[in-house]
Amino acid sequence: MKRFILTLLCLLCFGIAFGNEPSVVSGDYIIDDWKIYISEEGKISIKDYKGSSENVEIPDNFDGFPVVSIGEKAFQNKDSLVSVTISDSVTLIDRYAFGSCSKLKSVVIGKSVETISEYAFEDCESLEKIVIPDSVKIIKESAFYGCVNLTSVDFGNSLEKIGNEAFRQCSSLTSVVIPDSVKDIHFGAFSACERLTDFTIGKSVLSFDYSQIFLWMEPLHTITLKNAGTDLIKVPSSVQVIKPKAKSLREQMQERNDK
Repeated sequence: MKRFILTLLCLLCFGIAFGNEPSVVSGDYIIDDWKIYISEEGKISIKDYKGSSENVEIPDNFDGFPVVSIGEKAFQNKDSLVSVTISDSVTLIDRYAFGSCSKLKSVVIGKSVETISEYAFEDCESLEKIVIPDSVKIIKESAFYGCVNLTSVDFGNSLEKIGNEAFRQCSSLTSVVIPDSVKDIHFGAFSACERLTDFTIGKSVLSFDYSQIFLWMEPLHTITLKNAGTDLIKVPSSVQVIKPKAKSLREQMQERNDK
């Protein structure tokens, strides 16, 4: 037994001397104001923020382990929060992550975020502007529902889907430009946006049901189509539809040569 213990101590000292890293033990941890979860793969999700700072920068790592997601309800109802910067290591903003942060005015979304989940920024009543980076592919159901002071949304060029009621009751929006990458705009995505007057539809949207997208609001003034083949259904007669100019023969031949 003494020989076994001596051997074990020698191995431990050898490991320390040569700087061997401890193996990852998954689970919840508390680091200062942060409650985090680390997976077996060594990836971190923010579970809760215990601090009271108005301006929060989400770190890209803890002790070298990368932060890859903002967990469900991590900042929900955090009334002290005014601005947040999400690091470029984060790929997912989970459900209700910043829901009902009533004073949250400024959000910088990191350049690696791919998914903004359901209700992620629901009822962030003070939020004025949001820039969706090119990395984001999906904005899920009700992600920005009830952001009543949101006046500007700048969509990235990789976005493919806007979920049900994603921007419902964003009543300060006046103009929206959907990028060419978007293929699907789902039920009520911009419903109850009562000040919205101008809407531009990107080239990849082939089917578009006006009555399903713009519920509970006055008809828009103008819809601009980038794709002449887009099928507009039940568009009120008061809405001006602007279609792209037909391409000439030479333009069409040039496009084929470029492929």
